[in-house]
Parts: sequence; C-alpha cells; structure tokens
Amino acid sequence: MTRSDRQATLVILGLSFFLIGPGMGAALFAQAGQAASAALKREERLAEWYNADSKGGLFVHWGLGTGKAPGSLMYPTVKAFEEATAAAHWSPQPMVDAAVKLHCKYIVWATMHVEHGLIRTWKSKIPGTPVTQRDYLGELCQAAAAKGIRIVVYISGDAALQKADVKSFIDGAAYATYKKLNIDIKNKNSDWVRYFVKDVMLEMMDNYPNVIGFWCDGWNLRSADTATLAAVHAKNPHYLIFRNEYSNHPTYNDEDVMGVEPFAKILSPAFDKASAMYVPSGNGVEGSFLISAEWWHTGKDYSADPKWCVKMAASALGGNAIPCYAEGPSISGAFVPTVNATNDVMKKFFDYASAAINNVWGGGYSHGGFKPGTIGDGAYVATTMNKDGNTHYIHVLKMPVTHPDQLLMPALGYKITGVRLPGSADKGLTYSYMGDNVMIRLDSRSAFDTYGDEIIEVTTAGKPDLLSRTGWRITASNVDSSHPAANATDPVFDTYYSSKSGAAMPVELTIDMGGDNDIYGINLSQYEGRALTTARYYPDNEGTRIKDYAIYTSSDGVSWAAPLVSGVLANERGVQEIPVPQGTGRRRYLKLKILSNYKGNGVVQITDLELLKK
Repeated sequence: MTRSDRQATLVILGLSFFLIGPGMGAALFAQAGQAASAALKREERLAEWYNADSKGGLFVHWGLGTGKAPGSLMYPTVKAFEEATAAAHWSPQPMVDAAVKLHCKYIVWATMHVEHGLIRTWKSKIPGTPVTQRDYLGELCQAAAAKGIRIVVYISGDAALQKADVKSFIDGAAYATYKKLNIDIKNKNSDWVRYFVKDVMLEMMDNYPNVIGFWCDGWNLRSADTATLAAVHAKNPHYLIFRNEYSNHPTYNDEDVMGVEPFAKILSPAFDKASAMYVPSGNGVEGSFLISAEWWHTGKDYSADPKWCVKMAASALGGNAIPCYAEGPSISGAFVPTVNATNDVMKKFFDYASAAINNVWGGGYSHGGFKPGTIGDGAYVATTMNKDGNTHYIHVLKMPVTHPDQLLMPALGYKITGVRLPGSADKGLTYSYMGDNVMIRLDSRSAFDTYGDEIIEVTTAGKPDLLSRTGWRITASNVDSSHPAANATDPVFDTYYSSKSGAAMPVELTIDMGGDNDIYGINLSQYEGRALTTARYYPDNEGTRIKDYAIYTSSDGVSWAAPLVSGVLANERGVQEIPVPQGTGRRRYLKLKILSNYKGNGVVQITDLELLKK
C-alpha cells in the first residue's frame, strides 16, 4: 500500500470516527479494551486524531506554577492552590471556548509538569505526587465533551532528574509501600516511568472516557518507556501516544504522534514552522507553538501577534502537521486580554479559511500539489489541497516584493482551469502561463492585511503531465546500500535514495529514460530533514538538502554536453522545481549533478524525482 492509499484510508477512518459525536465516541473508547486482542495499527489510531473536519489542539499548562515565571512556584501546597482556584471561581469553560474558537478537536492538559509541582488535578488513589481534592480534569472533560472536544493528558517522564525543589513533591516511600516493592521513583527514572507513571495512566483510562491519549514529555529510557506505552495500548488500543521527539521516525512501536516544539529554532521566515520539522509528511506530527511569551501564565499580559499565529498555523497545516496552540490560563481558568483578542482574530480567520484548512492535505508532498516556501519575487507561501486532487489553496504569507499584485509560482506541470478567492462568486482572478511558471494577478490583499494570509483557490484538470517512469534505469555515483538509487523514482514516497555520509561532491544521478524524450523540468522531493543548519536539540543530518546543482543530457550515456541549466535550490521543505526553460531536446539520458549541500557533508537524499515532458 502506498502512502497515498494509507492516508486516504486515514481520512475515511477519521471522518467516520469524528462524525459519531462525543457520546458515541466515549462508548467506543470504553469498549475498546474488549478488542485489545485485535490491536489497532498506528495508522488507525492516527485516523482518529488526524480527523477530516477540524485540525488543531490547545496546549494548556496550569498548576502550582501558574502566575509566576519559570523556575518558581506560585503556590507551595495543594491546599493553597485549591483555595486560590476557589477564590478565583475557576472554570474550565474559558479553555473550552478558546478551543472552539481555534477549531481544535483536543486539549492537552498539562498539570503533571515539573514546573507545576507534578500536581495531578484529577481523582487518584495512587500515592507519589500531589493530588487535588477537586476533580479539575473531570470538570474539563465534561465541558469539553459538550463541544465534541477530547482531552490528551500530559505526563512527565523525567521528574526524577529534576532539581531538588521539584523532587520534594515526590513521595517515593509512600508509593513503594503502596506497591510493596523495593523501588525508588524519586531518584530512578526507570522506576518512575515503569511503575508510577504506568499506574497513573492505567487508572486514568478507567476513570476518564473523554481522555483519548497521553502527551509524553522527557521520555528517554527505551526499555522502561516501551513497557509502559505497550501497557497503555494493551489496555486500550485506541489511545494515542504523543511524544516530543526529534528523530525522523517514531522511536518506539507504541509511539504515534511527534510533538514538535519550537525549541531553539531559527526560522526564516520567522513563521516557517514546517521548516523546523524533521519528519516525513503525514507521519503524525503535532506542531506546538506559544501564543504568548511562555507556555503558561506568568502573571503578565504578554503581547501576542495574531497575524504571526495565523501564519504559523498555515505553515504547519501546509507541512501536514496539526497546529497546537499553547495558551496559559490564569488561576481562574481564563486567559489574559491579549490571548483572548488573538483567539478572536484567529476564529474569524478559521471561519474565512475553512475550505483551505479543513479536510485538506499539505501541498507539495506525497499527494502532489503546488510548491510551498519561497516563490517568485520574494513571496512566501504554504500550500494545501483538497482530497479531490483538483482544488488547491495557495496561502500567501509574504507578499511579492517588487510587484505585490503579481504572484509568480512554479506550475509544476499542472493544467490550471481557474483561479479565484475562496468563496468568491465572481469570474475569478486573472492568470497566465509564463514558461514553466504561472502568474496570478492579485486583485485583493484584504485577507493578508487582516489575518496575514491571503488565500488563493486554484483548480486544476488532473495531475501534472509527467513522463512515465516505466522502464527507467537510475544509477548514482555514490550509494548508501540501504537506500538505493531506484528509491528516488519508485512510486513509494516513504522510500528514498541516499549517498553515503561524507561522500565526495559532486554526487551524480543518471537516468536512462529508455528512449528519447524532451524534458522541460524536474520536480524534486528530498527526504524530510530540517532546513536549519545550527540549532540545539536537532539531529546531525539537518541541513543536508541540495544546494548547488547542474543538469546534463546525453544521447548515449557516455558523451555529455555542457550543462543545460545550473542553479541553487532553497533550503526548504516540499517539492522543488528545477526548470529547463528550453527543454532538453530529444535525449535518452539525463544527469542531475549535485555540487554541494547546505551542511557540506556530502549527503544527498531524494525521495521522489519526476520529469515534466514537452
């Protein structure tokens, strides 16, 4: 099954799940334990998260640290905390209302956090960390269920490695007595995760049917982590496991969603969330980012930029990720004025942009679609596409510089049949082909000025006119045996060609097309490494994208003429187009010579290579 087939299956499963409603959904999850023997595949679990009708999450940090800056606690005891919530008339409703405004389908409830005293704000009979008398989680679940919103609970995995004032909240002796085992959850991470965290999770699964999964932070011990997560899915195979992870694939079998946080990122443009990601598109990604200055309320009303938030959301959705908005409520559960104002603007945007953000795939990846990132005249776009494959949305996040009324973008071989503003009943926008590009006349920028995202709807007649790859033979001058050259042109988007690490540049890929053809462009998709070249936490192969290249042709595969075209590819995610304006002429052999990459380590990784025929 190809990735396209799998994702189509996900959409059908996700749509059917979320159309049954919160009441039936709770029943489904309650019954799931009975079907544990037929454990769900990860793709099926993701279908219940990556749903068709809404894409978004609200990340809520709240607890003993609410009202103070990181590194200190506002409330030294659970009693003081509960007294403060009662005096402030705490309610879950502002959080649910915010989730509705942001078109979110889930809320991440983060109170069991090292910066919040590891407080459990739900009913529990398990000793070990503070537990509130009031069932805040239960009240949140009830309010959220009324709006069809589910809950994901944050679980800290590295508490035993934290500083002394955090460890003081852990009663290891009480838990060891409760378990009747010689274990130390206060000082041993493996005991913390393998015993205490597992007990907390399994107990919660019995008590809270509106909880659909866990968001795992600081889980770095493979043996203990794997055992605990396996126990979760053995009890309920529908539960989703979110994990803040920085490798390119799930590390554990029972891990589902990558929670990509904005740690130490250097983005250019500043809203380019997708370029900070390091996972294959559609691989179950949650892109979390802060609406204001901190993950939780620190007692200040920080400024927030609604346009930047809209751009971050569009960039994440264009990169096949779910945007998750981090907003810290005050002790009352309400948000500060700037956050509320931002949510109001974003609600208006999501209402306006509904067709372009719901029930869509990110464009420029496994399903096709237009190129995201930098296009002509300094414009910057994210792209999404309808599941029908013929309706595309260009999110203009940065306007063209010299001619703001002219958007020039690669056509990628698509036959365009119409261009208009979303929801517009007029005759549409003027467009014309200019070589391998299409120029769209921007008659309006009102949405850009209001929200920071001018959306253009483009309809096409089927997929691009590509040269059939049947009978091709592709070779490379340097090959990692685990990733052969043929992977660059096979129909499976997940596989990729790779040179060996440290390969001497240039690296050459030669295609024998099996006959003479006139080619006027190459659509090139690279393995999904990050665009960044220096940043804390990120893996070694970031920045390995192709930089300088040249294209050659030959009639016999032996004698090669001077390069037809050479240039520099942007250090960005998504499909890249290499145009050959005059065409190759009728030649049988085509060579892509990679002269350098952005990291300078010789690594070339290509997941898909398409040729546009004359």
